[in-house]
Amino acid sequence: MAIERIDKEKCVGCGNCRLVCSCDVIAMGEDGKAFIKYPQDCIVCLFCEQECPVQAIYMSPTHDYNSSRPGADPDKKKISLP
Repeated sequence: MAIERIDKEKCVGCGNCRLVCSCDVIAMGEDGKAFIKYPQDCIVCLFCEQECPVQAIYMSPTHDYNSSRPGADPDKKKISLP
């Protein structure tokens, strides 16, 4: 699971998601809307999704592994959650 997208039409630009993201995955664009700046850094804490007042943030049910991360299995590129 990882952050997949932020719906620009739903986003009201409140910035809650950016404020609660401890990994700076989310930033605010020039249009005042949130966007995913560093998706590979998402640690799936789900705080952004929980704090969005308009449910504009979507999490993916699969997560691509970066084989350079500690403990990552280079032969297993994706996991699927039940």
